[in-house]
Amino acid sequence: MSNTCLWIAAPIALALTFGCKSKEAAESKPAESKPADQKPADQKPADQKPADPAAAGTVPADQLGTFTCRNIQNDVCVGRTDHFEADVPVVNVTYKTLDLPKLKDIFVIQWIAEDVGQATPPNTVIGTINEEVTELPDGLKNYVVNSHLTRPTKGWPVGKYRVEIKHGDTLATTAHFTIQ
Repeated sequence: MSNTCLWIAAPIALALTFGCKSKEAAESKPAESKPADQKPADQKPADQKPADPAAAGTVPADQLGTFTCRNIQNDVCVGRTDHFEADVPVVNVTYKTLDLPKLKDIFVIQWIAEDVGQATPPNTVIGTINEEVTELPDGLKNYVVNSHLTRPTKGWPVGKYRVEIKHGDTLATTAHFTIQ
């Protein structure tokens, strides 16, 4: 095995941390259904600025889906983006399910370097986390899976990455992002 593969895979694997949780209560309003060709509410036309600059790129707490972002606060994706600078300290992913899992179900989160040039072969799994569902509070409508990957010691190789989240053996969702 070449040293090039080791310099990316080992630090990234060691840097992985993960948390699954949800505090979504029964009184939360359901997510709105939008046609596929309609932009999400947080996307504004290029010439229109958001009313609150601090809220730009924030995914509403009641929105279902999978997002990569700069930060996660109270299960909410803040700074939603799929393009990160090479010096970004952490890439976060959050996945809010439509249906509740069962206690003891397993979510498998795989961080994959799709195409990072000479740094590692295409589609190399750089980290895998298995997370068991340990609690489902009464009144819960959705389940939230959060994970993040910390910048490797030698920095992020520029290129394309993806995060696959499986519920058991079934692929539930995929998020793609780019380090530039």
